[in-house]
Amino acid sequence: MRRAPDHACQLTGERRGRQGAGLYSAPMDPRTEINSLLEDGAPELFRALSPLGRRVYFPPDVPAQSAEARGKEINGTIGQITDGRGGAVPLPTLAGALAGLSSEDLSRALLYSPVEGIPEVRQRWRAWQRRGVAEGIPSSLPLVTAGLTHSLSVLADLFGGEGRPVAIPRPFWGNYRQAFATRTGAEVRTAPACVDGRCNTWAISSYSNPSSSRRMMTSRNSRGRLSMA
Repeated sequence: MRRAPDHACQLTGERRGRQGAGLYSAPMDPRTEINSLLEDGAPELFRALSPLGRRVYFPPDVPAQSAEARGKEINGTIGQITDGRGGAVPLPTLAGALAGLSSEDLSRALLYSPVEGIPEVRQRWRAWQRRGVAEGIPSSLPLVTAGLTHSLSVLADLFGGEGRPVAIPRPFWGNYRQAFATRTGAEVRTAPACVDGRCNTWAISSYSNPSSSRRMMTSRNSRGRLSMA
């Protein structure tokens, strides 16, 4: 997820409104700093981004304001019904079904979750993913999505694009072609994932075009993983 820098969480532009007696001024585009940081720190990833991927970023204002307001006596950002102290107000049926939970866990179960997922779950998920991986190899925390098709759509927006090759092992579901080819115009290339009952380790060479210098995005079906070749 491409986030704006922390200091960009302050209200800017039209959301800043009047300050004192003067009118607000237009802020610097946060994408400039985000892309600069990414290009310096992870140039391969930056080059792999689609034009849309270089324009889009996670808007910082609402999540930042919600975090700042959390736990305050008056919270006007929450957008949900609470007990006046930030706790959940479950319907009777839900209250009975979740009676074994503490008030804190009940609130976590029923109130808004973080957009990117519960931090503790993401930490454990990352630890599971990194089993056997050397400490010197970096990785980011995984993100929670609304399902496989949502994941594919996000990846297609960030890395797909007109004519970009995307390698997908066969067989695969139709939502892969819809997400990459139909939505972004990417070129879907396929090869069998298994041959004679064995994993087709040469599949990636089947996708490749030796005369092409373009990077290829490979998506492993059913698990939503992504790699660059």
